[in-house]
Amino acid sequence: MRGFYLDEHIPLTVASTVFSAGVRAVTAHECEMLERDDGDHLRFASARGLCVVTRNRDDFLSLATLGWERREPHAGILIVPSTFGHRELGALADALVAFAQEHPEDLWEYGVWWLQKQTEGS
Repeated sequence: MRGFYLDEHIPLTVASTVFSAGVRAVTAHECEMLERDDGDHLRFASARGLCVVTRNRDDFLSLATLGWERREPHAGILIVPSTFGHRELGALADALVAFAQEHPEDLWEYGVWWLQKQTEGS
């Protein structure tokens, strides 16, 4: 997998932890994409082969459906469910690293995944 694009709803510390584990992770902050339309985030990430990581489930599911209908592929959307509390930064980073390890190849170009918390021993 080429890496993650963390939208502005994902804390910056998560990106640095993921990057430290050897997984490419760029943020909306560092790419100067703050306060942009969700479609802009998806197009930006897709042009760079990056999977969007977001808590914004509804908007990105709509974008994924629209992209499918228009035959406009993206490089993946990974939704962070509400089971990850906003303060569970370590758990979020661990889950992203695990997801990247489980998906070493590029993701399906129209794919949407839900991030899973890691359980002990996994």
